Amino acid sequence: MLFLIGLGLSNERDLSLNALDALKSCDYIFLENYTGVFNNLKELENLLNKSVQVLARSQVEEEKEYLSLAKKHNVALLVQGDP
Repeated sequence: MLFLIGLGLSNERDLSLNALDALKSCDYIFLENYTGVFNNLKELENLLNKSVQVLARSQVEEEKEYLSLAKKHNVALLVQGDP
């Protein structure tokens, strides 16, 4: 399953409780970091106790590894703001 999750406008504390629950259930977590800059990556990883892989634009739009993984695993794609 693929979760598309917005990070809000500021930092990891803008995530909803439902978003946190979804992220904790994920096997893979990706962050698209070209439409905005998320400066709290370490804090987010500490909150989730999981690593977050930062993706370049081409990895989101062309390579799409996260979509292949989502066929068999819980995967989150984090985006800035409200998706």
